[in-house]
Amino acid sequence: MPSICIDEKKCIGCSLCVRDCPNHCLYLENNKAHVLPSGCIECGHCYAICPALAVQMTAYPAQDTPTVPLSSLDSQVMLEAMRSRRTIRHFTHEEISQEAIRSILEAGRYAPTGGNRQNVAFTLLGSKQQEAETICVKLFRTAKRFGSPFVPFFRQVGITDDFFFKRAPVVQYLQLP
Repeated sequence: MPSICIDEKKCIGCSLCVRDCPNHCLYLENNKAHVLPSGCIECGHCYAICPALAVQMTAYPAQDTPTVPLSSLDSQVMLEAMRSRRTIRHFTHEEISQEAIRSILEAGRYAPTGGNRQNVAFTLLGSKQQEAETICVKLFRTAKRFGSPFVPFFRQVGITDDFFFKRAPVVQYLQLP
């Protein structure tokens, strides 16, 4: 079953989705877009470019939200946001709401991927977080012991008990297909 479907009542036959599909799994027939039975990589290009909101991604919750054209964003603000963005390694002890976690995971689902695939999965470690940290630290300490004579990084790095997750209140694991 295709990962996307076209609402023929909404489709205006503009062919933007057909021209933009990186895997060429869309075609125009009788002034309506149609989906080939296989080949979709769930990149969301067709969904994002459709001006009529005719494309639905069946594996994801429906959202009749028009895409925001990048030209409508302040390019200087976006540039400064990208320049100043960093990974966080110092955390507070604040509780994180389930709504905030869902929102963050949803943003991750829409983020670009190297293979242009959006069918990634996230797993929150939850109660297994400390166990995972302990296993990772143990493996890394073993690697350091054997690798120090050969890898300068291992000689320089200090491995603490919270070396990987830095006491983050919530840790997620990204699974690629």
